Amino acid sequence: MSLSHYSPDLAWAVDGDSPLRAIAIWKEHSDAACEVAGWLGKSLPVTVQAVAAAPSAWKSAASGGGKKAKKLRREAEALIAQAEDSLQGYLPGAQVAGTGARIVASLSGAHSLVEAVDDFDAGMIFVDHEAYKSKGMLIDATARPLVIAPRGPKLSKKGVTRVTYVFLDRDGFAHATGLAEAGRLAARIGVPLRLLAVLPECLTGSDFDANINNPKDTAAWFEEALGQLDLARDLVFEASAGTAEDLDVELDVASGRGWKHAVNSVKWKKGDLACLAFRPKNQLKRVFSGPLTSEFLRYCPAPTLIVPLPTA
Repeated sequence: MSLSHYSPDLAWAVDGDSPLRAIAIWKEHSDAACEVAGWLGKSLPVTVQAVAAAPSAWKSAASGGGKKAKKLRREAEALIAQAEDSLQGYLPGAQVAGTGARIVASLSGAHSLVEAVDDFDAGMIFVDHEAYKSKGMLIDATARPLVIAPRGPKLSKKGVTRVTYVFLDRDGFAHATGLAEAGRLAARIGVPLRLLAVLPECLTGSDFDANINNPKDTAAWFEEALGQLDLARDLVFEASAGTAEDLDVELDVASGRGWKHAVNSVKWKKGDLACLAFRPKNQLKRVFSGPLTSEFLRYCPAPTLIVPLPTA
């Protein structure tokens, strides 16, 4: 294994006067993205806009005139008001954008979402737990980091109290996008950084080493993971340029029979912000690019920040 390091432009991870601009995907049945945005806003200066999808029934109504058009406008205004009220329920007024909410045609594909991100000049996107199942959300050359809200989030009232950078499986150390920035973010907030290697022992597949199921290899991998975590810790300090000298860095390995047991084998705090590297696969730049990330997100109780590869 070798530890690679990428350095995307995550200006919000270091001290700055400008707040992080972000959009939160709001749904009538789920305001978890807004809740997590408000939680992060307790630790970082943010400006957030809620984004809601237009109901599919509006497509047919949009072609009508007169009364249909007026009804459509009233429904749109009501939907925007709902989304903005939800956002204001989790963030103070100073952290809500001047235009607190907007409607896009659809959230099932990338085009409408990318347009909303670009229009708002957002540096981050908050989505709910259902996003990890989505096959339509693609990451492009101008991708922003995503924060995935867990199912039924249980969050610290103090905001982020620890940043946990996660290496998934045996090859996870080859995908360390944003590792240094995670250290700088933890240092900026003034919280510990945990470097966590996750080993689900009983899984197989193209993303796994063929010997992962051999019990004789598990102990060896555990020791090797600790060595790689030591290297990762050194990299965090080397890349900090003096900004993280006093950073408290914890090392941990999560291991178990399957993802659920592996993820739950370590303690998670209500103030944990998990951080994952984007994992490229077959040149398809998917946000959620295979079973590793999806399975981890299925069981992770903490909000998870997915950091994209840097653009050329």
